[in-house]
Amino acid sequence: MGNYIPKTNNNYTHGIRPKSLVNNKRLWRKANRTMGFTFVILGILTMVSIVLPVNYSIYAVVLTITVVIIETVIFMILSNSNKKEKVV
Repeated sequence: MGNYIPKTNNNYTHGIRPKSLVNNKRLWRKANRTMGFTFVILGILTMVSIVLPVNYSIYAVVLTITVVIIETVIFMILSNSNKKEKVV
């Protein structure tokens, strides 16, 4: 998935897809390239966590979910701030 997301075009099916991002091609590309890279890194972390003790595996899963949520929120904020600049 991490390798596929950066290669997609603006759409409402794949990747980060709020309307403000889909309408901004530059920000769409940046968001999905960043998320694709993040998914690859976090996928590797998840695979490595399989051989770790359960406590560390739980931390890896929580870290993965947290990073994805934080990145999504950051790009939502960027898309909203970009939208406000165009309105003014």
